[in-house]
Amino acid sequence: MPPPKLESKCAICLGVGDGFHFGAEACKACTAFFRRCIQLKKTFQCRGNGNCDVTMGVRCICRACRFSKCLQAGMNPMGVQLKTDSNTEDVPACSNSQLSLSPVLPESYKDSMPLLTKMRANYEKLLSARRVIHNKNGQNLFKEQVAVPSTYKEAVDEGSQGVSLTADWIACCFDDFAMLPIDQKHILFRNFYTPFFILESAFSSHSKNRPDIYIFPSGNYADMSDLKSFFKDVEVNQKLTKEQFLE
Repeated sequence: MPPPKLESKCAICLGVGDGFHFGAEACKACTAFFRRCIQLKKTFQCRGNGNCDVTMGVRCICRACRFSKCLQAGMNPMGVQLKTDSNTEDVPACSNSQLSLSPVLPESYKDSMPLLTKMRANYEKLLSARRVIHNKNGQNLFKEQVAVPSTYKEAVDEGSQGVSLTADWIACCFDDFAMLPIDQKHILFRNFYTPFFILESAFSSHSKNRPDIYIFPSGNYADMSDLKSFFKDVEVNQKLTKEQFLE
């Protein structure tokens, strides 16, 4: 006689699980809650200490802590199909169909550069997902957040949160990558991520005309003229110059 099937639990409210949704084991209610938050661009403010009870029965008491718990459990905002109009259907996150492009480029470029069109559309989703996971203090998710100086440990923590989002972006942009064996994906991604991280941060600094700072994917930055403050939470044997920091 086969052993009885174990009942899964929702990683957010500890209720009865309904399988993996957006990257985490979740019940139907928490799955729907997370989807609504992303699609409707909701922002919440905790009225307590940021650690409210969100277990089944009281999970609706604090939506800010419930949403935070969804992210901590591993739910990925990039997996949610954003709604642009109540009368239109969602566009699949990794669809092969033609994706919309803002009119920065002429219309004729859409047909000649379909891959760049897809990359740009999915990059916008990546930026939106980053705003969600790095959101603090109930800031509006879809407005530019106030950048603050980071320390080394803060930058590492924030960076580790965004690695999986970048991997998802690559998989959504390149169909061939998604079909590769997992070990080949790891090799390619390891060789891709560091150059991408450096170039993207440099581009962000250049776009804001701020050569004096190094902007991280979270939107926060390191002041290149005050690296002592950046490394204040780690022990270093010697002071680092700007060139050494960028190596």
